[in-house]
Amino acid sequence: MIAAKSASVREQQRYVPHSISRAADRIVYAGIAVCSLLNALFGAYHTDADTVAYLDISDAIRNHDWHSAINANWFPLYPALLALAKACFGFRMQYELMAARLLDAVLELAFVAAAVVLAQCAQRFMLARGVSADQLLPERTLCVWSAIVAYFLASLDLNNIKPDTLVSTFMILSVAALLHALTVDGFLPWLAVGLAGALAFWSKSFAFPFFCLMIFFAALAHVRRPRVLLRLALASLVFALLVTPLVRQISALRGRFTIGEAGRLDMAWYVNHADRFNPVDNAAAWQPRSATARLKHPGELLSLTPSISYYGGPQSFGSTPQWTDLSYWSDGLAPRFVPLETLAEVRYDLSVLGASLVMRFQVVLLAVLLAVWGFQLRRASFPDPMVAAAFALPIACIGLYAVVYLEARYIIFALVLMATLYAACATSRTQFGHHRSLQAALVMAAALVLLYGFQTTLRESKAAAQAGARPMRGAYNSAVQSAGAQLASLYPNSSEVACMGDAACWADPYWAHYAGLRMTAVVETGHGIAEETAEEGCTKLEQNPAALDALRGKNIRAIVARFAGTAPCSAAWKPLGSSPNFFYLPL
Repeated sequence: MIAAKSASVREQQRYVPHSISRAADRIVYAGIAVCSLLNALFGAYHTDADTVAYLDISDAIRNHDWHSAINANWFPLYPALLALAKACFGFRMQYELMAARLLDAVLELAFVAAAVVLAQCAQRFMLARGVSADQLLPERTLCVWSAIVAYFLASLDLNNIKPDTLVSTFMILSVAALLHALTVDGFLPWLAVGLAGALAFWSKSFAFPFFCLMIFFAALAHVRRPRVLLRLALASLVFALLVTPLVRQISALRGRFTIGEAGRLDMAWYVNHADRFNPVDNAAAWQPRSATARLKHPGELLSLTPSISYYGGPQSFGSTPQWTDLSYWSDGLAPRFVPLETLAEVRYDLSVLGASLVMRFQVVLLAVLLAVWGFQLRRASFPDPMVAAAFALPIACIGLYAVVYLEARYIIFALVLMATLYAACATSRTQFGHHRSLQAALVMAAALVLLYGFQTTLRESKAAAQAGARPMRGAYNSAVQSAGAQLASLYPNSSEVACMGDAACWADPYWAHYAGLRMTAVVETGHGIAEETAEEGCTKLEQNPAALDALRGKNIRAIVARFAGTAPCSAAWKPLGSSPNFFYLPL
């Protein structure tokens, strides 16, 4: 009997739950912070039309130009943070992108922290529902696992001047606040649910359907608990009060109720295949395809061959007026549900999702790692209907995006939600799951992910240096920035210019922002998703000199183009900046 008791005690001592040491988790967190900072300072960086729109709006916020800062497509919270970041560098144009990159690094770390908070709240919710701590991952191990997954996903897709990191952070925090509110007693956590959801909405319009889905699934899970339903109503009231000012403003601008135009426009573009750029009231130059189009204030068509659209006037602001407030110029373009087109888009978006998961095979391996050590989703993982509701939320969000348009960066929050909830709710039937070998494997996985991030930054830094970029001096693209600097010396601030070809107009129009010019006219950039090169537009200009007179009639000072080759079609074009491909045609 005594021998049997001794063996039992030894067995219990052998399988005491082990957690990652405090020193190890601090090293992992410090490694994530260092890699994020190094990537911000030295990694690759690409600007596009979205980038320029957010920078222009941040300038409008700085100048208290609220009419220009608020529109129904680009929401103001991220540009406001951009303005604060640029203020730290004295609003010097040279360090504008440096400020943006450091802001992105801070937001990336906030995203990782949000995943850790979600993991803690989810596990405490499980414990409050009667699941034994011996069946779950130790909290410190769980937090490190969540941080690794969040950092890896964020470092791949959330490294550009876009609000996806910010909105993802607040959406994850809203779910964490909801789980915390269901765990403890009190009203403050419910207020936090509404606050986090509202901040997400002020970052991006998708947060509105996200919040509605979250409240719906939570209500469905607690349909027989009136007290919880009343508190969900309180969180919804807080959300409604905080988002109402923005909804009222953008609805007034559009003349009808709207919570944002991004989803409507994406559906018209990608499902109905309406021409994305240069909306004008001429079927030969712009086609809505199967979408409905009754444009209220389209651009002015100056020439059909080559196609030249003009977007000047009192409602025009920013470096790329057409794109900085595309909800104005495209007002009246509405999507139409066409089953076959919708199914085709869903198939395409699901292929994008599959490719995204394949490219993130490390995360799949981390999930398999837990399963190998005995942690799996079992019946015990669902002690409350809210757990199933929490898993349904990201799946529903991915489905919403798949019906309209999906990019990997849009659904990073959903992947992190599912991965973190999986780790927090997975249970082990035996205490073998707490063996030290699991902790060692997680530390090794963290080291591999961090080394991957460091190696990527190093490779990108070398490539950027060979291309003439000097990030620490504020120079990320010498060709684009030198073109902007030369244009700034040639033309006064806010002068109107035209762009020609997809490369200069949409792929990277940062030159216009850097020069302080307004790109109010667009020459021949293609239809739909088709792209036209500057060479094609140049040839058509040569064949129709009257098109140049139309541009001069609008006081356009020059046409800027980035050619695929090093020679334009006419000697009248002059070199621009340090690139052999940039040219401008004085008018």
